[in-house]
Amino acid sequence: MNQANSGTALNGNGGLVSLTPGTGGLATDGLIFTAPLITSNGFTTNNVPLVVTLKSAPAPGTLIQLINNTSNSPINGSFAGLSPNGTYNAVFNSINHALKINYAGDTGNDLTLAKIASTTTTLTTSASTTTYGQAVTFSARVASGDQSVTVGTVAFVTGGVTLASVPVSSTGTATFTTSNLAAASSN
Repeated sequence: MNQANSGTALNGNGGLVSLTPGTGGLATDGLIFTAPLITSNGFTTNNVPLVVTLKSAPAPGTLIQLINNTSNSPINGSFAGLSPNGTYNAVFNSINHALKINYAGDTGNDLTLAKIASTTTTLTTSASTTTYGQAVTFSARVASGDQSVTVGTVAFVTGGVTLASVPVSSTGTATFTTSNLAAASSN
């Protein structure tokens, strides 16, 4: 049996789970939820739709715990179209917010959404021009705002062809050196 906090509508018969923060007794603290929307000793979902209404725009990295599963067993099943580690898109003020869904979040068996941070990548080279066969080093710095992104992979691509996929380092950079570029202008 699932226990829902005030402000949470559960309609198992209609096949819809609708979660709207701030409509009842649910506590929020600015942009971050301070309480899960549902506390349950075990939770099963059988491919029903999930609808989350945002009360505010979550900051990058914000973690929203939707289900606090107090059971030692993981959440059974998934919501319609939301595979583990998939992306859920929620809208606030006509702006789409990409959230990563995790069925094993927080304590390892809770349902969480995490705001995916937007990133920028800055590419630099060891030389502005080279001659055919000369080695050139490409460095990509990945950041979210003023913070380095230290996870993920950078694909170095020219002319639609991937030259290398390099993991981002602990400093937020990925580096690739080659002397096998075609004799031509590359972007």
